Amino acid sequence: MAKRDFLSISDLSRNEVVGLFELAARMKRRAYRETPLSGKTLAMIFAKSSTRTRVSFEVGAYQLGGQALFLSSRDIQIGRGEPIPDTARVLSRYVDGIMIRTFDHHEVEELARHATIPVINGLTDLSHPCQVLADVFTVQEALAAGRASGSPGWATATTWPTAGSRPPRCWGSSCASPARRGSSRTGRSSSAPAGRRACW
Repeated sequence: MAKRDFLSISDLSRNEVVGLFELAARMKRRAYRETPLSGKTLAMIFAKSSTRTRVSFEVGAYQLGGQALFLSSRDIQIGRGEPIPDTARVLSRYVDGIMIRTFDHHEVEELARHATIPVINGLTDLSHPCQVLADVFTVQEALAAGRASGSPGWATATTWPTAGSRPPRCWGSSCASPARRGSSRTGRSSSAPAGRRACW
């Protein structure tokens, strides 16, 4: 099977996103007990420090049966000028996957191009796809809770502008209605990019 990287939202199809959300819901209900990462190690490269990204990936790897290895730019040669292709090839021999949180999106793309193991974008100046997925999943939960309680007028905001990503396609069942508008976490009004729909 060819390796799969997750560098941007467009790397996933609508059906794959729906499947991820269904699996996430099962995990939150503690109805998922499998350990697909048993015996596997995830290397986590952090050029940018983070609390939530490190903890979520480290705990997630552990709960799925694997382990995560934290690597700051001070810990590996990439911080001392080692070419990214060399880092990709070396890590591919030791670990089973790489998550990288850095500045330049080109670095993530180059790492993925030369690695023979899956690469996950943990954040770049261009995109934060894991955060986008988490935000959309939260919006879906809130909408479902609102419908269940009969609360009208749930206002939502697209997460794409604040998370640095744009929706490659509509993930909802219909794109007939205009994009929803609302207030983002930064307090600014946000909307889908021109010509696109933000449907859930």
